[in-house]
Amino acid sequence: MYVRGDTGRIAVLIEQVGDIVLGRGARPFTEPVAAHVRELGAACQTLMAQAHDVLRLPGPPSLLNQGLADIAERQRRLSHLLLAGGLDCSTRDAADAAVLGRCYEECAWRTVALTHVALHGWETAPRRR
Repeated sequence: MYVRGDTGRIAVLIEQVGDIVLGRGARPFTEPVAAHVRELGAACQTLMAQAHDVLRLPGPPSLLNQGLADIAERQRRLSHLLLAGGLDCSTRDAADAAVLGRCYEECAWRTVALTHVALHGWETAPRRR
């Protein structure tokens, strides 16, 4: 049940990211907002690739925990800069960046949770003789 909920929520988050991108049209983020959003998105993609590798091999999920901590820190930094006015940007850019950052972070959390569930399932599954 948790797996279906997590995968469904990831799909919703990806849809929300797409909606923001489509809604922005040809208006890119101004720098340095764009750099923060790109870095956060790239860190999330890297984490998802690492989760795939951990499941494929299978391996220890400790690498994922480090990636997740990095993403959470990047999201905190972005949120702090946006709220403190440390990034010279429009209100729309700030709102879109905040929502995108949160979507990326939640995707990362749910990816790690799903990976842990899958690894636990493999560890406890009956072995074929």
